Amino acid sequence: MPNFIHDCHQPWLIKEIKRMERSGFITAAESDLLEIYSGTTITNFGPPYINSSKQPDQAIVPQDEDIPTVVVEAGWSETVPKLHQDTSLWLKGGAGFVQVVLLIKWTKITGKRVKAFIEVYDLDPAGNKRLLQNETILPTPITAAAQVITITRGQLFGSAIPAGRNPNDTFDLSVDNLRTVAIRRIRKARLFPA
Repeated sequence: MPNFIHDCHQPWLIKEIKRMERSGFITAAESDLLEIYSGTTITNFGPPYINSSKQPDQAIVPQDEDIPTVVVEAGWSETVPKLHQDTSLWLKGGAGFVQVVLLIKWTKITGKRVKAFIEVYDLDPAGNKRLLQNETILPTPITAAAQVITITRGQLFGSAIPAGRNPNDTFDLSVDNLRTVAIRRIRKARLFPA
């Protein structure tokens, strides 16, 4: 079962969307168009995953759409290869709707310590899964304050982008903010950040 450490991406992503609104990247009305789900079964995948179903650990779904644009897959007990399979399902089976997948892997190591990383994937123009970015969450890197995941308005809204808005405008999601939530949850579980 997911625990508070596994699920710390949930408050992080919600706070990042609020930060998007406060910064003016999205308006309050645009924020209302973004619905956040977790554990909802998605079944309308395209080939080669037509008969598949999957529950995202978290997903951003533009209002009135059935497939998310942004998906978070987090793993505590899941292996990295299994998480990569899930990423392929979302991107390739998402039939062009799923724009980006954030893969987060948590691992308990010796001394009751927890390490973690985040990978960011999309599809390249040929339709192949592409690793855009890999960032260490824990142990905290020297460059922690500068770690960001850049997301475009087009990735966020997909085909439901509000009229007159530039799909190429970008916003930087703060990995350090994710780390802050994670460290708090790790300590609350009587574990230690690596």
